[in-house]
Amino acid sequence: MSCELKRNLKELKLDYPYWEEINPYYTPSGLVDSTKIGLNHAKKAENGLNDAIAQRIHSNADLITNIRKIIRSKICSKLYSEDDLLLIFDLIQAWGGRMCKNPYVQPKDNIYRNQKGYACKYRNAILIAEEKNSSPQRVLKEFKEMDGVGDSFATKHMYFWSKYNDRIDKKFLIYDNWMKKFFRIICEKKLSYEFYLKKMEQEADRTKISIFSVEKGLFAFLNSYFDDDKFEKIKKESAGNKGKNREAACLLIKWSEC
Repeated sequence: MSCELKRNLKELKLDYPYWEEINPYYTPSGLVDSTKIGLNHAKKAENGLNDAIAQRIHSNADLITNIRKIIRSKICSKLYSEDDLLLIFDLIQAWGGRMCKNPYVQPKDNIYRNQKGYACKYRNAILIAEEKNSSPQRVLKEFKEMDGVGDSFATKHMYFWSKYNDRIDKKFLIYDNWMKKFFRIICEKKLSYEFYLKKMEQEADRTKISIFSVEKGLFAFLNSYFDDDKFEKIKKESAGNKGKNREAACLLIKWSEC
């Protein structure tokens, strides 16, 4: 197969608003299975998410509403109690799904999430994110100081805090394995977090929609057509996508084979 293929987001011709609308991780119509598992993991921790709070969460949209309300409840990040911070941490981890488990299962004798100073590390990362001169890479490094948290979940925390905390003037996006592999195929090299953000900013400018909408739409497209981040074959289509942008999924497979 010839690999002389032009690769960029524009070539895919994605309908971002369509995909954003059906992104399951933002749905008001129930909890996705992965988030249900995430909630069960998060309930293992102390002084945060508990059964009483979890029972009031009936959908992914409910969960996001809780995250937004608590983040916006304080005019200064130094005013959050440790319990506030740990609850926000747990809710975001739960929203991210089954792979959130590391802080709740390691090490067995005293899980990371329950260790003294965990909330302090979280607050420090948030305060660094609020600094005007903090680079995305520096902010990512600070969130990864949370034991058991890697790039994927660190950037989920960065995403929610930058979206709902007006004291952060930067826009951070989720950079999980799906996005890493996708952009490795598009750009034919591994991207740093900062370069990934620049690529997404360029796409937002080109399409004249928000950078958050681009990220939500792109993930929903990938998740709808593929079972994993290998992008090797199209999965049995769900009723939700109705064949939308199927040609883009086929093109991505061609790119992945080169």
